[in-house]
Parts: sequence; C-alpha cells; structure tokens
Amino acid sequence: MRTAERRFALAGALVLYLAFVAYQSLAGGWAKACTAPLLDGGWSGSDALANLVAYVPAGLLAGAFAASYRTGSVRVVMWLAIVVFSLSMELAQACLGGRVSSWIDWATNSAGATLGFSALPLMGALMRRLPGRDGRSGGTAVAVTLAAWLVVGAWLAASTVPWRFTLDIGTVRANLAFLRLAPSFDAWAVARHAFAWMAVAAAIRALVSRRLRASVALVATFAVAIGLQALLEWHALSWSELAGAALGASVSLALLVPAADDRLARIAPALALLSVLAYELAPGHPFWAISGRFSWWPLVGRGNLLAALDFTLYFCWFAFVLVLALRWTSARARTAAVAGSLAVVVLLALEFAQRSIPGRTPDTSPALIVALAFVVAWLLTDRSGERATTRVRSRSHRPVVRSARRS
Repeated sequence: MRTAERRFALAGALVLYLAFVAYQSLAGGWAKACTAPLLDGGWSGSDALANLVAYVPAGLLAGAFAASYRTGSVRVVMWLAIVVFSLSMELAQACLGGRVSSWIDWATNSAGATLGFSALPLMGALMRRLPGRDGRSGGTAVAVTLAAWLVVGAWLAASTVPWRFTLDIGTVRANLAFLRLAPSFDAWAVARHAFAWMAVAAAIRALVSRRLRASVALVATFAVAIGLQALLEWHALSWSELAGAALGASVSLALLVPAADDRLARIAPALALLSVLAYELAPGHPFWAISGRFSWWPLVGRGNLLAALDFTLYFCWFAFVLVLALRWTSARARTAAVAGSLAVVVLLALEFAQRSIPGRTPDTSPALIVALAFVVAWLLTDRSGERATTRVRSRSHRPVVRSARRS
C-alpha cells in the first residue's frame, strides 16, 4: 500500500472511530442551559477505566497516521488533536442534561490517547530486539506479531470487562460461589468461549515458535483470564464460561498448538466465526427486545460506554483474527479486501437472522465494527510503506559513502 493511500485510510478510520466516541459521549443527552465545564470531580472507577480504554484506539490510529510522516511536529499535532477532541466532548456535555462535564474524564481520555499513541512505536522497538524464528534479532515477522498481539490482547480485555479489580476476599468468594452450586451449562455460551479460546491458541502459536513454550503460554493466558475474572467487582464467571474456556484450551493443547503452519492460519478465522455464530444465534430474553425489524442505524451500547466497549471488543477481536490469518499466509491486499467484505456480509446475514430469534434486536453494529476493526488492524500491521521509505533513504546515502571511499 502506498504511503498516501495508507494515510487516507488511517485518517478515514480515525474519523469514523471519533464519530463513534462522539455518539457514545453525547447520546441520550438533551439540550439545557450550559453550566461551567470541567468542574465535576466525582470519581468512578468504572467510568475512569471506560474513558481511558475508549481513547486508546483513537491514540493508536493517530500515532499510526503520524508515523507515516518523518517530522516530529506532525506527531505533536495529532496527539493534541485527540486531546482537544476529548475536551470538546466535555465542553459539549456541559450543555446537555443527563451528561456530566468532568476534568477527570478529560484526564483519563487524554491518558488513554497517550497510551495508544505510544503503543505502536514501543511495540515496534521491542520486536526489533526480540529473537525471531531464525534465532536472530528482529527476525520475527512484524505484521504477524502485531496481529497476534491484537488478538490475544483484545480477548483478554473482552474477558475482563469492566476492568474493576479487587483483592477483597468476600468479593472473590462471591465470584467463585457458583462452584458450590450444581453445574448448569448454556450450550451457546460454552461454544462461544470454547471456539474463541481455540482461535486465541492459534494466535499464541503465531507468536511462539516452540511447541512447549506455546503450550505454557496458552495455559498462562488461560490462568490470567480466569484469575482476573475472579478478582472482578462484577460477577463474570459461570459454569458455562469456565467449561467453554477449559474445553477450548484443552482441545488447543491437544490439536492446535503443535501445528504452526498455514493450515492453522486458515483454521483460526473459522474458529472465530463459530464463536461469533454461537453469540449471534443464541436466544435472548423477551424483555431485551426493542424491535423486530432491522435497523440501519447502529445501536452500539445505546449511549452506555462500558456496554458499548464490551460489545465492540468482541467483534474487533473477530476482525483481528481475520487479519492475523491473512498476514500469516502473506495474503495480498486484494485477497484481504475480499475476506473482509465477506466477513461483513456474513455478519449482516446473521443480524437479519436475529429477526426470528426471540429477544434479539438486529442492527448494523456488528458488521460496521468488524469492517472498521478489520481496516484498522490491516493498516496497523502494514509495514510496506515504512520499508519503502527506509529503502529510499538507504539508497540516497549510498552515493555519499561510495564517494567518500573513492576519495
């Protein structure tokens, strides 16, 4: 992908994501007399985490866009643009009922943007120092590694929503109280977690070359996910999730982890799709229903930022698995476009299918999230523009070196 095309695509993705953030920030409010902005200092751990996490992708996109330029001023401008955008949302909330203009929200938004802005260069610097499959520094395929980390990171983040942890013994015991009850399983939930963990195992196998280390990494990831959920202030664990995670990890240890080749790369998106099918086609509850007709207007979280992030992370994870498979097999941009478009069509079909499922509300949100996340992940893992720039720079220096040697 050419540098100009990459910049245009990144800018478009950033604008779309900021539009999503604006919707989540302003939806549900109503016009009222403006009050003094940024004065509210009330602290809420859930809100702070949600506000921080929500701006990490914005910072990541802005950082990737700025990285296509070689001047430091562009990076400063892009970072300031995200911070000013957050400020504008807080100023607008001062004139809306049902919304609060808070300096804490602005601070956590800015912190999330800074974290995302610095994540890509830090990850690139780290990977250049890590040994690759050939044992030499920098030998790991950058595109595959970035995509794999996106898959693993998104799944851990989605598993531990709402990210409020505690060491209170009573809370931990309450989270694990279901173990004392008779086991009850929801087949849809078991399938969703089992197939998702198999896809995560494939991503770990892309990161770790040796079989034993890949197995240890999978077990460690499983333990981290379950352990963090036990420490949540929200009761997230259940027999269904525990059984699905254990089943997925066990099958992965037996079948998937030992096979690190193109076949595993092709299996991974199928596993992720099966997980999405189990989520999309599972029956809902009648009182959740809003309407039975398809909505072309996205209904992501309906103004609830934390619910929107939880919902979004899952479908972003699905898109990241697709990108990982394509990068792993060195697919061309045309093949990637076809795969991404097909995924969007499948998600739209599943949403239409929800019209006949009690308690489910079909809309465009999953398809739009997958499309945007796929484009973003493909752009973030594309290093062709940077390699081309590096080659041009190296060539421009060669005549000078040769001239010096002649003299």
